[in-house]
Amino acid sequence: MAGPGARRGPGRQRPPIPPGLRLLFSAEQIAARLDELAAAASAKMAAAEKPLAVCVLKGAFMFCADLVRRIPVGMDVAFVRAASYGSGTVSSGRVRVSFEPPAPEVRGSAVLLIEDIVDTGRTIAEVRRRLVSRGASIACTVALLRRKGGAAGAAADAAGFEIGAEFVVGYGLDLDGKYRNLPYLAAVEGEAR
Repeated sequence: MAGPGARRGPGRQRPPIPPGLRLLFSAEQIAARLDELAAAASAKMAAAEKPLAVCVLKGAFMFCADLVRRIPVGMDVAFVRAASYGSGTVSSGRVRVSFEPPAPEVRGSAVLLIEDIVDTGRTIAEVRRRLVSRGASIACTVALLRRKGGAAGAAADAAGFEIGAEFVVGYGLDLDGKYRNLPYLAAVEGEAR
């Protein structure tokens, strides 16, 4: 199965973008940006004695998989489930962390924290706080998307793309459980955060 950066043969066409969605970043744009983000993360993780990538589920799962495969540092991967949106398109303002790696798994680790989108910065700050309380050090935080005018730049060391107020789906991000499988990022027409 081809990844997001794979070239398509002459007989293969891209599936049409579903009605109600507008393309923001193509699979090719995402792949190119991943190469840049991986190079920066590799430099920070290279000296780590116990490197650990922590993926914030569910939205960052595709981003995490594609990013860590580009990092030439042997590392483990752990997952944390955190959410503030629920089933709507507006953040509830409360961060729910329903699963987190146990303390022995993260203690002494240099963590590459991987998030799908930094909006207010509350989710990444809460996950960071919990990991540090379990004995991890945060080597680097990287988000696929950062909202303009949202959280301060300190919320993530690096971001793949900046977006405005649009509600974004695809490449792991969803709207009520739909569109995670799209290989690109798209805005939902008529929806904003």
